[in-house]
Amino acid sequence: MCLALAGCSVISVYKKTALENETNLKMLSVGMSKQEVLSIMGTETKKGGYLDDYQSVDNPHKIEVIDVGRQTFEVVYYFTSTRDDRMGGKYEPIKFQELTPLLFQKGKLVGWGADFMRNNVPQYDLLRFQHLL
Repeated sequence: MCLALAGCSVISVYKKTALENETNLKMLSVGMSKQEVLSIMGTETKKGGYLDDYQSVDNPHKIEVIDVGRQTFEVVYYFTSTRDDRMGGKYEPIKFQELTPLLFQKGKLVGWGADFMRNNVPQYDLLRFQHLL
């Protein structure tokens, strides 16, 4: 019976990663170097399993460079969605909406989150659409 109850409290690698990343975001501040941010947020693939289904989450999930006029941003995306725990079930790719973007310019953190990105990267909604394809 104890094993059955313990099994109910298992958190998937997705939920665990999202919770860790959300907590780590609270330790960031504008002006930090990229190295400091990566040290706080982590750079290792998170691995775990639920029953017999092995799962992993890349952390960070994605990195890209975006040119906006004369400005260039490096964007590092971390998985932060805690809406769906993805326990058991079939594999679904992580969606763009489940990620939090961290924006860097010249190696320094200038801001993070969808609202910050929307206000500073005019093509943000187009980027979101492209990631859905």
